[in-house]
Amino acid sequence: MKTFPIIILIIFLISCRKPDPKPELRDPILKDIEVMIKTEETNIESLKTELETAKTDLANSADQSMDLKLNRQKIFDTENRLSKANQMLSYYKVQQRLRIQEARRSYIEAFKKEKEAEWPDPKEYEMYQRRNGILPDAAKKKSAK
Repeated sequence: MKTFPIIILIIFLISCRKPDPKPELRDPILKDIEVMIKTEETNIESLKTELETAKTDLANSADQSMDLKLNRQKIFDTENRLSKANQMLSYYKVQQRLRIQEARRSYIEAFKKEKEAEWPDPKEYEMYQRRNGILPDAAKKKSAK
């Protein structure tokens, strides 16, 4: 007789709905941002090696030669590209943090509406792809006809 309430309590505790503690791991937009971060990090590493190579070429070039001017220009261009790549990496990291917050917020909303199985919304990902030029825009297809 005493075991019956304990069994009911255990079943109740096991069957409780709990929100996912890390819903952002299921978010395809966040996965895309993480891929962009990794791509930018590898780009930065390659630019750093390219810059070091250009600096050694500059040190080895003869004075008053065309190679000297070309190597200086190459260093200047590489430094600019490296600076832009670092800026893009910072941008993607900020986007990642914002997306984690947005994913958690939208998941909690879906959880409260008991629609967490439908989260993340495929329409949102499709809009993201269109906005970033991954998918062709339906409006452009209609106007082309």
